[in-house]
Amino acid sequence: MTAPGPWPAVPDPYRPGQPSPSLRASDADRDVVAGVLAQAYAEGRLTVDEHADRLSAAMNAKTVGDLVPLTQDLAVARASAPASWTFGAPRPSDGNGFALSIFGGTSRKGQWFIPAQIMSLTLFGGTELDMRDATFTSPVIDIDLACLFGGLTVIVPEGVRVENQVISIFGGSDVKDASPVPGAPTVRLRGMCLFGGVSVKAKPRRTPPAQPERR
Repeated sequence: MTAPGPWPAVPDPYRPGQPSPSLRASDADRDVVAGVLAQAYAEGRLTVDEHADRLSAAMNAKTVGDLVPLTQDLAVARASAPASWTFGAPRPSDGNGFALSIFGGTSRKGQWFIPAQIMSLTLFGGTELDMRDATFTSPVIDIDLACLFGGLTVIVPEGVRVENQVISIFGGSDVKDASPVPGAPTVRLRGMCLFGGVSVKAKPRRTPPAQPERR
């Protein structure tokens, strides 16, 4: 996506030189608004529910006029909205992700849409979640995990913020510094490791992420 400029990048028909409210919204218009909402949520300007409602409205907007109310009260976030991260619209089929590994292994990699919540249970096995080629559907991804005599490996793109809230009992969690950048998504690890472990690594993207799916 082409990097949006400062102010005029956000569709606003009430500013001089901006398009008519009745003009059909483009995918680029929706993506810019999604980025603004993500930044506003990361800065605490929107609650979880407010962000979800506005993002859904943005992805389903038909005209430029439909997009305007979604960012009118986010003037500060507009000016600093990053262009490096595009969040895809959550799909009904994604739901809450669930990764189960019992006496075996589970791997999720390639181009996939990361749901806002992932539940991972590893029992005498191993699970790998590779997000380098994936599309984030939310600025915050919660991974609720339980590792019992097993391990979970998460590979995130460089720039993603990782918050480690895992409790380890006779186990451990190894979270490398992902060098977070402004506007990038956050991955939060929550849960318990009992005779098991969690490892998070930050690596460069291998291919451009999948394009957001429109509904």
